[in-house]
Parts: sequence; C-alpha cells; structure tokens
Amino acid sequence: MKPMQKLIMLLLLTAMAGFPKLNIGQPLPFYEPWDTGTFSFQDWTFIPTQGNWTMNTSQGNPAPAVFFTGTSAVQDYQFTMQSSAQHGEPWICANIYLEFDYKLTDVASGGTEKLIAEFFVDNAWYHAIEVKNEGSTGWVHQKIDISEVGGKWFRIGFLATGLNSANITSWAVDNIRVTPVCKGPVACDYTKPGNTVHLFWQNPQCDSIGPFLGYNIYRSHGPAFSPYAKLNASLITDTAYNDIIPAGYPYNQFRYVITAVHHDPTTLMVLCEAPCDTLEVDLSLGTGFAGNKGIQIFPNPASEFIRILSESPVESCELLNFMGKIILSVPPGKSNELTIPVSTLPSGIYLVCLKNASGKFLSKVSVRH
Repeated sequence: MKPMQKLIMLLLLTAMAGFPKLNIGQPLPFYEPWDTGTFSFQDWTFIPTQGNWTMNTSQGNPAPAVFFTGTSAVQDYQFTMQSSAQHGEPWICANIYLEFDYKLTDVASGGTEKLIAEFFVDNAWYHAIEVKNEGSTGWVHQKIDISEVGGKWFRIGFLATGLNSANITSWAVDNIRVTPVCKGPVACDYTKPGNTVHLFWQNPQCDSIGPFLGYNIYRSHGPAFSPYAKLNASLITDTAYNDIIPAGYPYNQFRYVITAVHHDPTTLMVLCEAPCDTLEVDLSLGTGFAGNKGIQIFPNPASEFIRILSESPVESCELLNFMGKIILSVPPGKSNELTIPVSTLPSGIYLVCLKNASGKFLSKVSVRH
C-alpha cells in the first residue's frame, strides 16, 4: 500500500472511531484517461479483489483503457474498481458530474451481466447508472449528475456484476471525469434610466451562502463588440451595480456578464467564477416606456412563438433585435391577444415594443432553439 493510501485509510479509520472529522481526499476535478497504463496513478483499489479487471494498453478511446473481461469465467460475481477518496467538501454550491466512456463486447445478450457506475458517500454505495449486456456497443459517453457528493468526501466506483462472466467478452471503461460546475447568479436583468445601466441579480441558488466571496461585472461594447473588460476594482458584495455611460460615448450597444466568485470555506482559495446569462443592452432605444400595466408576455424563453395578452387592445407591436432593428411588425388590429412566430429567428435576446391605452411598453424576451 502506498503512503498516500495508508494516510487515507488512517484518516478514515480515525473518523469512523468517533474522532473529529478531518479534511481528506484528492482535490477536484478528477480525470483518469489511463495514459500511464497503470492503476496506481490515481490509486485505484478493488473490492473484494481485482478479479477480471485488467489494463489494456492496445485498446481504448484512445488506448489505453481498463477492461473487465469475461474470462476466466466467474459466476455470481461482484468486483468493484474504486477510486481514492475525493475531496468534495469545498463544492457546496455546485453541480458535480461523473462522466465516462464505456464499450461492451457481448456474447450472450441476456441482460444478466451489468456494469454499474456508483459513488460512495456517507458510508454507503449509491448507483449512478446501470448498463446491461443487451448487445455489443461502440463507445458510449455517459454524463450523470452526482451532486449529492457536494460538501463531502466521496469515492467513485465501477462494479462489474452478473451471473456468468462468460456471457460477455468485456466491458471497457475510459476517460473517467468528476467535474464540479459552480452555480452562477440567477435572475440577472437590467433597467436603463438615462445613460445609466442598472444591473441587478439574485444570489446563486445554494444551500449555503458561505462559498462565494462576491461578484464581478464584465462589459463589452459594439457594434462589433470588444473583448470583455471587468468594471469593478474589487468584488461586489451587493446584488446590484450601476454602470454610468459617459455623455458622448461612441457606442450604444453593450453586453454584460455577471459572475459569482466561489472559494473554499476552509482554505479561502478561489475555486471558480460562475456566470449568469449574458445581458444585451441598447441605449439608443431610449427610455420613457410604461411599466407592466396588464400585459403578459410568454413563454420566455420561447422557441416557437411568443404570446401577448393585454388588458386593453394593442395599438401597435414590434419585435426588435438587440441592435434596435425591427425584425417584424404586427399589423394594427386593436386585439387584446397577439401571437408572434419566432421559430425561424436565430437564438438570442429580442425586445417586444408595444403600445396600448396605458402607453408604450418594452420587454426583453429570449429565443432559444
């Protein structure tokens, strides 16, 4: 047993004995492409023994890869290949994904042999996905959300189990990844009174507000749009920011990205910076539009159509792109209900500009396909 494995085992035994919990495990992200051609690089171990798990240096996606072979034949078997302990404790405001490629070379497609990807957390193994021998496959990519491991130490494993291993030639497993993706701010939006772009947002949707330090604001300007530049000198701890555009500024079109900066609560090291959706602002459209007075616009985002319901008849309605160009106009009919087709429009941010008895109304809508 390697020194690192011995240390991990000692720490595990200490925790199980009732002593205070210790920070253990390898830092994320985890990646195993088997490029070293050994099980030792990432400290893989086996339960109860290695069994038919072997390293194949001539095959893979690309080679090498690990194989569970059907020979020598074993019956009523269960052999798990498990990773070393992984340090998921800092990732308490993130989605965590397990990815891997597998390939089955089948013999008797009876569904009696299984490859199970699983994870060990809170002293128990949980199945992430189960694949049966129901016919040979090429390389298949899997991506599974295992966010339950966030905030904890954990292991991942691959269990080969079945009635008779001779029913398959082999399971192959390659390119194993465990990747945390931090959560960004939500409900990002803006208003633009005068020459000020007022940005506002909500905290990331986490169980705890502790893992992020604050926010950054990035801006790009058009019409061709420049590289993004950070506007704030220090992290913003509020959920709003005013970007004042100087008089005579040569551009009217802007893009903004708001990011949440996450850190490890124990070491205080920065983990990641997670963005919200890009906001597109055109100051040339002006202001002076009424608020939402009995107007509903849905769905948002839209893929096929946008519906508009108004308490008073709509006198005019236009759909504009973020550059302020009119994409289409709805003929005036003074109807209380309108339908705008968007299935042929490129995905992006658009503006609905309409007029009714209460005045003019402007609303941002997103088209996604």
